[in-house]
Amino acid sequence: MEEMLCRSVADVKQHFKTLTLQFGSKWWIISRMFRIHPEGYLIISKGGNVCLGILDGSEVLDGSTIILGDISMRGQLVVYDNEKNRIGWMHSDCAKPKRSSDNVSLFEG
Repeated sequence: MEEMLCRSVADVKQHFKTLTLQFGSKWWIISRMFRIHPEGYLIISKGGNVCLGILDGSEVLDGSTIILGDISMRGQLVVYDNEKNRIGWMHSDCAKPKRSSDNVSLFEG
């Protein structure tokens, strides 16, 4: 069996699905979805291994914690409202960012 060396996520992304995280409610109509395409959660190591770029935080708090950041936030405008304990996000082109975050719907945690 021949071993395949991966040089980029483009080499393997067709084998992985988009991840969907649901926040807020069991009812999809009033919940907020965060979709992460394979480019946003896969990392290729120097050795050519495909790795998950989401940190397992199962030993934190109640065991249901994951940590997203860095690659998962690429292409997203993320708004943190610390006063009201809310967070929101929307797709954004970092090369042409919008001047206002008024269109971001916020999720209360």
